[in-house]
Amino acid sequence: MFNPSLAATIHQLRPDLNLRGSYPMGSPISEHMPQDYLAKLAPRTVVDIGEPTTACFLTTSRVDPNSWYLLLFVVFYFLLHLYNLLFFKL
Repeated sequence: MFNPSLAATIHQLRPDLNLRGSYPMGSPISEHMPQDYLAKLAPRTVVDIGEPTTACFLTTSRVDPNSWYLLLFVVFYFLLHLYNLLFFKL
């Protein structure tokens, strides 16, 4: 349940706490961050563009993005003609 290195770090800072139990005590967590830790976490960037995005969110979507613009055009065209019929051709 406890991380042995975390327990060793707590014991190093607070020896009055009785942390020695049935789990082995590991080495304490280092006080210095590893050199390449931030390089691994830094986002990849493209010069003059920025951080590239991936369309992985579309893989779990049930919406089919093919021809959505055609449906939008048809609805817009219908509403425009309905507006003209109602307000200009009495």
